[in-house]
Amino acid sequence: MSGNVREWCWDWYRGEDFDSGILRVQRGGGWLGGEHTCVPTYRGKFEPNGIGPDQGFRVCRSVL
Repeated sequence: MSGNVREWCWDWYRGEDFDSGILRVQRGGGWLGGEHTCVPTYRGKFEPNGIGPDQGFRVCRSVL
């Protein structure tokens, strides 16, 4: 699924250069991103109120 749109996640971004919890995690890469973002392990950051043509979300639920 990588390479179509970035996946905007519910998790707050906490990383090496930013630890205040005001950015959300994004996974995968969109069609505007570089090749390095199109891997399942890629983790980026994005403003919660931001919009972008290559940003989306997936609805999922846990299986019991």
